[in-house]
Amino acid sequence: MDEPERFLTAAELATMLQCSRAYVYRLANTGAVPTYRIGTHHRFLASEVREALRAEQEKPIDIWERPARSHYGGRRAHTW
Repeated sequence: MDEPERFLTAAELATMLQCSRAYVYRLANTGAVPTYRIGTHHRFLASEVREALRAEQEKPIDIWERPARSHYGGRRAHTW
């Protein structure tokens, strides 16, 4: 009999993806990865996260999309 997949915490998913927990929460809050909320906690299924990230990689790139502005507001720094 097949055992059901267990939920991962943000820390476990961060270890699996080799990134920070803060980045995992950012992915969850923007909807980039599917998440389940249990009270105030996020839980993830590894198979769903893998599929979402794979689909994101396969999405075609729109070369006409305007790039995000830099945090400097587009101005150059003073050179004095």
